[in-house]
Amino acid sequence: MVDDGHSGLAAPMLLIATLGPLWLYNLIAWVVNLAPAKALLDEPGRYVTAPEGGLRYSTLSVALRIADAPDERWVVVWLGAGARAQLRTDPRLWLVGPGRRGLALAASPGSAVLRVARVHNRPPHRARPVAALAHGPSAPCDDAVLQAHVRSRRRTTAIFSVSWLLVRAWLTQSHLPVLLRTADLDRHAWVLAAALALAGLAGISAGAHLTDFVRVGRAGRALTWTPLPATIDGDIAPNGHLSAYAEGRVRLPDGTERLVTFASVSPDLVADVASAGRLWILGALRPGGRAMAGIPARPLAESVTLGRRTG
Repeated sequence: MVDDGHSGLAAPMLLIATLGPLWLYNLIAWVVNLAPAKALLDEPGRYVTAPEGGLRYSTLSVALRIADAPDERWVVVWLGAGARAQLRTDPRLWLVGPGRRGLALAASPGSAVLRVARVHNRPPHRARPVAALAHGPSAPCDDAVLQAHVRSRRRTTAIFSVSWLLVRAWLTQSHLPVLLRTADLDRHAWVLAAALALAGLAGISAGAHLTDFVRVGRAGRALTWTPLPATIDGDIAPNGHLSAYAEGRVRLPDGTERLVTFASVSPDLVADVASAGRLWILGALRPGGRAMAGIPARPLAESVTLGRRTG
């Protein structure tokens, strides 16, 4: 790539190849989710419930039939595996709209994240009926909603980890040999520096996803929940379109109070702590500053940081 006279294009090509999919994902999220949502945010919302047999799955979406609609009306929305399992235990959605062309916003019970949905006169083609899922108080390892979320998240983190490792291997294989043998290092130094920087970024990203894979798996095997009194200090700051940042305080079982940091976690977790005054830890507290938090019967497993004592 750097020996054919086109070294000036090498670094931009590396950036596009490495970070292009992430930029494309953010662009699609803006066009599909954020931009259409603005026109519906002033509309009133309501809970809609599915009658018996009114919940269907297709490959990429969930369809819920509105029980009190005078005509056959179906809310079609994309949901992850954990949210799908939650819908089977509690078959209702918070719905805003529909507006023009059946566009609506929908959220699972208790969720602070609105998703773009469509309201149609029929469910998607080949959507299959699914039975309700009985659920009651249970340990994290037996929580059907949490387990569906854990499996999905571990699968996603594994894919991202392997993908970043492949990017790192490609960058190392295609540029490190050139760095070692080139006779005109000054000419290609900035290209090779960019390649090595991206390789380092790929390695860090792969390691972060692998760490998340291990932490979420360990949390999913927990035999108990540990509820801790907690408060949020200050405002909840958006950190991307599906995550939030907040700081607060948590009281441990021994009576001590510590700072807690929520960095790049689901807004659902922070909103629940702010409203309920409680932080649910997956399993028993371990030594160290990190813990996995969630909410029983909700598709959440987020890493939080326990800091210094407050008093």
